[in-house]
Amino acid sequence: MKTKKITQKNRLLATSIVTAMILSPLSAANAGFLDSLNSIRSVVSDIGYTANSVSYTTNSAKEMTNNLGLTGTTSTAQDNQTLKSGDMLVSKLASLKLYADSRKAQLSKTLSQEDQMVYLGEEANGMLYVSTDKGDGWVQKPLVGLR
Repeated sequence: MKTKKITQKNRLLATSIVTAMILSPLSAANAGFLDSLNSIRSVVSDIGYTANSVSYTTNSAKEMTNNLGLTGTTSTAQDNQTLKSGDMLVSKLASLKLYADSRKAQLSKTLSQEDQMVYLGEEANGMLYVSTDKGDGWVQKPLVGLR
């Protein structure tokens, strides 16, 4: 009788050892899977942090431009068909040609982006008649914007 109990204990012990051996690779696999999930969670968290930083930076830049009074935007003179005589215009290009007539036959001057133009109310052939510090003349409508 005593030998049967030892044999049953040995069987129980052997069964538990085999079970442990079978489950041990699964535990290692589960640990690797959990490590992968933790890595993914960390990456997603970093992405969220980066998105928040970009949003904060964008809002800070907008707030700074508002505080400095740099919110003046230019709209396209071509898009705004209601140009009025006396409207201030600015060049969209670094240099803008000022022509003596609306047919672009004779180049009068070259204007920079810093040169302000006042629209004088005349439009012909896709050109606007303007007055500048460098003189009066015609500029191409798509190349200027409202100030």
